[in-house]
Amino acid sequence: MSDESRSDELKEQFNMFVKAAATGLNDLKNAVVSTAQVGRLKLDVTFLRRSRDRMLRDLGSAIVAAVASGDVILEGELQQLCEQIAEVDAKIRDEEARVDELLFRTDLDPHDDAPPPDAPEEETVVDAKVDAKPE
Repeated sequence: MSDESRSDELKEQFNMFVKAAATGLNDLKNAVVSTAQVGRLKLDVTFLRRSRDRMLRDLGSAIVAAVASGDVILEGELQQLCEQIAEVDAKIRDEEARVDELLFRTDLDPHDDAPPPDAPEEETVVDAKVDAKPE
């Protein structure tokens, strides 16, 4: 094989290598762009879901307030749901009053989340599961 034909063969192999590398880089670029677009779209969907959740929360609060004031009358499951919400709201107010009472009696800092020193230890759900014996 002559030097010239060998040189031509090397040039041809080099050109094939460059074309293959360019194709691979182009494919990689397209994959990166697609992945970035998918990521942006997923982020947009997440923001839209959060916005929708806030709107639903606000709508629910407005309906509960309208029912409580008598401006709106609901029936069936919707009325039951409003009653359950009212019960939970009452429990929240009761618990908050208990917290305020404990803080006042013990002169604790209201920003301190630690239980008062004389508070009984309460069993948590995690403790109950750990202490439960397998059947």
